[in-house]
Amino acid sequence: SILIDKELWNTLSNNGINGVRSNYSWQSHCEKVMQQFSKLLPSRTEAMKKEAPVQSSPKSPSFGKRLISLNRLMISDIDNTLIGDNKSMRELFALLESHRDTLAWGVSTGRSLELTIEAITEYNIPTPDIIICSVGTEIYYGPDLRMDKGWQNHISYQWRPEEIKEVLGDIDFLTFQESEGQRSHKISYYMADDYDYLFWVYYKLEEAGLQCRVIYSHGQFLDIVPVRASKGKAIDYLSYKYEFSPLHVMVAGDSGNDEDMLSGKARGLVVGNYSEELEKLKDRPNIYFSPRKYAAGIIDGLNHYGFI
Repeated sequence: SILIDKELWNTLSNNGINGVRSNYSWQSHCEKVMQQFSKLLPSRTEAMKKEAPVQSSPKSPSFGKRLISLNRLMISDIDNTLIGDNKSMRELFALLESHRDTLAWGVSTGRSLELTIEAITEYNIPTPDIIICSVGTEIYYGPDLRMDKGWQNHISYQWRPEEIKEVLGDIDFLTFQESEGQRSHKISYYMADDYDYLFWVYYKLEEAGLQCRVIYSHGQFLDIVPVRASKGKAIDYLSYKYEFSPLHVMVAGDSGNDEDMLSGKARGLVVGNYSEELEKLKDRPNIYFSPRKYAAGIIDGLNHYGFI
């Protein structure tokens, strides 16, 4: 039954999406209309074709052409997943380069873009195809760091940052993070690891009627982001946009702020040095817990899922 067979469900779901694109997109609609016109007015249609100047389609951005041409995607968290062991990290980069013709890769992090670039520079990380940063609220492509403005527009729905700051501003156990931790679609605090504190934050936001997502990680970082934003939702968006089957997407992480993307439709990989927050995911059939740490765990996951 498709209700209990996740792989069958994903296959049928992807077939449905592709069918909609083929039969109900604006382009396919126009093509069908023109076919009917050709039957009704063949001579006039041919004349129009001859008269119409040939227009070259605008050149697609290189990152778009690259992503569309590939059939697999690997997205990894940075801190304590991609970085942590230099030797295995270099081995991973060599593998990614050798599979460049079939495998796209990117990073997904809670860091801001500036801090992400800082890490890429410090650890001599090759330029990823995709950067998902600020806990899934921003997406950038390629070496020119082109922002996905469509994603920004999408997640702006019901986002009321000033009201959120006002509601949470008088809570004494929350400390507003430094300016570099704040983004247009992310509000960040420091908070001690206490379940009652987290419950109170949820309560205050719900009481005020504010639709947003609360992400707590590493026992101290509290991020408030739009209800449509998260690492996992950003990866779903990319999978749909560039037509990657969920079975051909692997996500790797180590901590609580990776839970959302690890719990999605993609193949999940948890590195061996994971934090206790992810222990509850051990029974998930689509999540592989590698015994190997840091980048070695990512390599193990790529082998486990047959990506390399």
